[in-house]
Amino acid sequence: MCKKIFLISFLSVFVSQSGFAKNEIGFKTFIPGMVQLENGEKIKGWCIIGGEVLTLLAGGISWYWSEREYDKYKKLPSSASKDEFDKHINNSEFYGTVAIGSFIGFGAIYLYSIIDAIWFSHSSKKYDLQFVHKKDGVFLSAVIKF
Repeated sequence: MCKKIFLISFLSVFVSQSGFAKNEIGFKTFIPGMVQLENGEKIKGWCIIGGEVLTLLAGGISWYWSEREYDKYKKLPSSASKDEFDKHINNSEFYGTVAIGSFIGFGAIYLYSIIDAIWFSHSSKKYDLQFVHKKDGVFLSAVIKF
């Protein structure tokens, strides 16, 4: 229930605030760090790219280690001690938790990169995000000027 409330509140705030964003939206917006690098924010752009690479590598490696420990757990003979079973299953759970946390970090950095590119970058007026009033209501749309 709390997750649904958080998701609904986050989406409502994002939609309501995104109508005020008057910045560029293009394919580079969805490539982490590209808009920041193009706008001269080199440190921020490279930090985003580095954060994405590090969290993706940490998540992948941790996921592999978690699977490896779980395979060791499954291959233990029934005569093995309880401590041996516990050691492998606990290691598997730990590495799995690290992997999930890393992937959440990856998603958070990616989301920050997109929001930063849409909201804070002001270099080009070729793209625009705005509300369009139509007969059926108000729609959020991306306007691309060719």
